[in-house]
Amino acid sequence: MLIFVPITRVDYHLAVPLFKLMGVFGGVQGHTMVVAFMDRAITEVDKEFILAEAMKLGDKVYSITHTFNVEYGWPRSANLVFQTAAMIVEQNGAYGEPCWYFFELDNCPVVPDWVGRLARAYEWKTAIYYGVREYKPVSNNEGEDGSAFMLGTGIYPPDTFSRANMCRHLHIIGERFDWVLRPQITPYAWPTKMIASYRRTLEYCYAGGSKHLVYGAKVLNDDGSTRLNVVSDKKERTIDLTKTSPVVVHGCKDTSLIQLISKRFSNTSKVVITKQDVEDDEEDQD
Repeated sequence: MLIFVPITRVDYHLAVPLFKLMGVFGGVQGHTMVVAFMDRAITEVDKEFILAEAMKLGDKVYSITHTFNVEYGWPRSANLVFQTAAMIVEQNGAYGEPCWYFFELDNCPVVPDWVGRLARAYEWKTAIYYGVREYKPVSNNEGEDGSAFMLGTGIYPPDTFSRANMCRHLHIIGERFDWVLRPQITPYAWPTKMIASYRRTLEYCYAGGSKHLVYGAKVLNDDGSTRLNVVSDKKERTIDLTKTSPVVVHGCKDTSLIQLISKRFSNTSKVVITKQDVEDDEEDQD
């Protein structure tokens, strides 16, 4: 699998801690990773610092710089990043890999062999797309209420840019790319529990020991302020790390989750993946 990591000014501060955690899990050996700097605001010094950590993760880690001459703001800037990523992946034949993971920096692996498990599950399902199913919030004036779509950070085929031909227009569309692409992706996507999404969350913590993780004590607002998570019951916000699902958690906007998982696994000398782990992954479904 190709792990395509776009880096912008919004989240570049997560890159080094995330890559260090990947190193704790043994890197991305047997897979390919592309670190893509896609923002002029990231300095050469920051790039060197980030790449120094990324290059430790495997023998097929590559770096590209592809910045833009305009700044659109959200969601068009995010759309442009995905559009460019899909184009680069297709032009380069997915760097020889059978699929690619659009791996934004607010993703965090929470168990060892996370790449292998996702790659095996994707292959086993023979899906075209593989990711988290979400639903558009009910609205009186925007789209079809409650319509399903696949969250943008997920696993795609090498020819996504031409297969989902709306990709070529994303930079001029004022709605988030995963919602725009839903007619061309959602019918062919397999929803998975192996990737959990708790968007714009902060301040993760453990509840009653290191086996149960409470996600997002706080949530980030659009204006940069924070508020308490609307889910008040800790049981409803608990991720059971004793199970194989999830293997990646998406949405944490600070380093709290990375730090907790790093500390939990930093003393692990060897990771053993059992036959049951693989069978559990293959049975994963909504």
